[in-house]
Amino acid sequence: MGAGGSIMHAVKSLKANRALLKRKDKSSLSGSYSGLELKEFPKATPQQLKELRENLQKEKKRDKIN
Repeated sequence: MGAGGSIMHAVKSLKANRALLKRKDKSSLSGSYSGLELKEFPKATPQQLKELRENLQKEKKRDKIN
């Protein structure tokens, strides 16, 4: 039964991941990002999204041809 070590490692990894999920605070940033202010970006209008989509589709077609 040589698979015992790999099974034990998998069980240990699952326990460690579960412990990380319990202590994780999802509302804050950690490490070097803790003091960072998040920026507000303007929302795109449906017309702008449509133009962007069309431009991307044209680029994709052009890249496929070349």
